[in-house]
Amino acid sequence: LQQLWLAENELQGPLPAALASLPALTVLDLGSNKLCGILPPEFAANPRLSWFEISGNQLSSFFRFTETSREAPPELHSGVASVVPNLPGISPSSLSSAMWHVHTVPRAISPAEASALVAEAERWVAENGGWQIDRHRAYQTTDLDVSGSSPELLRLCNIHLEGSILPLLAKLFGFAAQDLAVEDLFVVKYSALQGEQRSLRAHRDDSELSFVLSLSDPAVEFTGGGTAFLDCDPSVLAAPVAPGTGVFFCGRQLHAGVEITSGTRYILAGFVRLHASSPVSAEVLRSMEAEAAALKALKPRKKTSSEM
Repeated sequence: LQQLWLAENELQGPLPAALASLPALTVLDLGSNKLCGILPPEFAANPRLSWFEISGNQLSSFFRFTETSREAPPELHSGVASVVPNLPGISPSSLSSAMWHVHTVPRAISPAEASALVAEAERWVAENGGWQIDRHRAYQTTDLDVSGSSPELLRLCNIHLEGSILPLLAKLFGFAAQDLAVEDLFVVKYSALQGEQRSLRAHRDDSELSFVLSLSDPAVEFTGGGTAFLDCDPSVLAAPVAPGTGVFFCGRQLHAGVEITSGTRYILAGFVRLHASSPVSAEVLRSMEAEAAALKALKPRKKTSSEM
């Protein structure tokens, strides 16, 4: 089987990863169906597909570098603040030490683009039964799954993934863009109203890389908030700043959503998996996994009063 043309066939459900392993398949057209969920990373790593059409579905996207987009736009990198945390048992000279850095990037998207994501999320929620509260059972958030909700929200997010977020992750952590696959992408709402979610307790993500994109303005919309990294001694706080600012980090770090004290805060959160395409990348991942396991096994550090 070399070509498979299945556009406009009312196909539903997730995209089977097994299609990516067909040895002779070079053309796969699945446009304008009703496929949903995560785009399996096997497709991102498949060099044989010369034509792969999935537009018109509800699939989360991966991004593959092209000859004209090998670097993120230079202006995105001005003002980047990178923190090298002091992590117990992890040497600054280890092979994967850069994986543990926490990067804050202003204008990963513009404030206007951030506002557009909030507006579309709220529009969809108002018309479709409210925010979701049970997608992440262990660490529940009030959120909206981008891949299974508004097609317009998914379209906007995929533009930002391709044009900014994933190229930034690739450059900041030293991987090729084809190594990255978005596993989960969701808009989170924090509210200081009684009975609403104000914070998120300390946890570790399953993903190798994660990001939090601020969608609200702390100067006028909320107070408090931020992301605290608790493996570090002392802890690191990525305080909320202008909308459009991104915080990029290894998801295996223990981190928490700090409580907001007034107003409403929105973020775009993403879990990104790494699928190493080179021996060097594979070795970095193995080193990171070993260090992550060692961190997880440590007795949790007691919080200071400033972290409560």
